[in-house]
Amino acid sequence: TPTCYHNCMVYPPTFTEGVPAGIILSGIVALLNAGSAGVFSVFLLSRWRLMNNIRHQYTSFWALMFILWLGISVRYLIVILQIPNPTLFWVNEIILQSSIFASAIPLLLYLSNTIFNSRRITVMMAVYSTIGYIVGVWFLVQPDGISQGALTSFTVEPGINNKSAILFAILAGSALVLVIFDTSRRIIKWFRHRDTEFPYETLFSLSLMVYIILGSIDQLNAISGWPIVAFRVLYVGVFLVGYLVTSEDERRHETYIITSGQV
Repeated sequence: TPTCYHNCMVYPPTFTEGVPAGIILSGIVALLNAGSAGVFSVFLLSRWRLMNNIRHQYTSFWALMFILWLGISVRYLIVILQIPNPTLFWVNEIILQSSIFASAIPLLLYLSNTIFNSRRITVMMAVYSTIGYIVGVWFLVQPDGISQGALTSFTVEPGINNKSAILFAILAGSALVLVIFDTSRRIIKWFRHRDTEFPYETLFSLSLMVYIILGSIDQLNAISGWPIVAFRVLYVGVFLVGYLVTSEDERRHETYIITSGQV
């Protein structure tokens, strides 16, 4: 067995009869998601100087999602190319899992700013999400932080420890409650004043809500085997909607809506 440093407990799986076609397909889907997330992130980051603080938080979240999908792509490339390096495999898992916990910081700050517009609540959210990130990553780097996880003919999904999983559920649940509230209040407001055009800004919150739901199901390994391949294709749609919504708002307002912060 190859030596695994840093007390890592996870190894890249090997296949004596060749890598299954399903694993290769999952790798292609991961690369597709990474490419879509990358295009959307570059699109937003190219407008960084025109953004206010709220839009910086929104952009930072999607940039971290690009890092996540890049890490998942690397995971599958290591397996597909049969690279016998458990330390590389473990470090990649730590980076991609850490990006998930780190994404809670800009996401919760963005939602608290858009909903409450209160400095006190924003500071509380910053402390809350930062502590969640630090503690979650601390448990990840422990000897039992990441487990081998389930291996199927379609997926390679190392699991995270129970403590990190609980922290993830708390952070994701908090974000989901806030984004559902934000989306609902915008839609209700529009229904009450239907003489106005449907606010495209609502789609910002809606795309976040869909992504959080998809990501939570994915992270908790609620789906495995071949269904996960079809499931993960849905992420491309979320990235595409985010890109189209931002582009449409720029066109309709003849300037970047990201400079206003009114979402």
